[in-house]
Amino acid sequence: MQALNCTAPVDQPQWPRVVQSDTSSRSDGHLTIVIVTARPAFKRLPLTLAALVCHLDHRQISEVMLLVPPQDVYLLEPFLIDEEANHWPWPMSIMPDDRVLKHTHTHSYRLQMMLKLLVAQVIKTEYYMILDSDCVALWPIHVEQLLWRRPTTSTKSKLNHSSPSFLALYQAEEKSDHDEWWPESEQVLKIEPNTCISDDPSLKTIGVTPAILSKSIALRALCRLQMLYGKLNTVVVIAK
Repeated sequence: MQALNCTAPVDQPQWPRVVQSDTSSRSDGHLTIVIVTARPAFKRLPLTLAALVCHLDHRQISEVMLLVPPQDVYLLEPFLIDEEANHWPWPMSIMPDDRVLKHTHTHSYRLQMMLKLLVAQVIKTEYYMILDSDCVALWPIHVEQLLWRRPTTSTKSKLNHSSPSFLALYQAEEKSDHDEWWPESEQVLKIEPNTCISDDPSLKTIGVTPAILSKSIALRALCRLQMLYGKLNTVVVIAK
């Protein structure tokens, strides 16, 4: 993990914010697509990418990024270097996942979840949508359906000036579907129980991939983890 330059706000010192140095970020009305994949799932990629080309409006897509283990990068390079690469309706890139976290060779589920958060360090838009190789679009999708613009009324003036102009759509599931996620997250972040979410098992919560994440929120979570545990250089993930 890259060492983040974080600063603690006076009102919430326990949740430091990253000091942004990149002034070239796109409008928060654009979306980056991140597909987290590895060699065993490459056979699904043609369908996933073809469905995106057919159904996802490209005009507000900043980039489609394939986040893959470094030893698998060469298998996907033809997507970018041959003459067909120019036919993609959006910029495409392949990023070795050890650029965001040095790790031992593993395909563990835990590592995949960590990478989906850590990739915020290299994202250029405020929002990014995480996809797995088996996520297939079935009907036309516009970014306006995924990112809802906040109403430009007097309510907006009451919001913090740094609040983003958009809200991201997410799919809801009952808390009981992944009941262990929430208390374990609170333990890692060292916050009071039932802070992330109520202990009501029937409460609707953020579901699984596909998901749209906020770069600002993800970086703030990483700043807190860095504050609690220090810089994370290398991780060995044993659990499957």
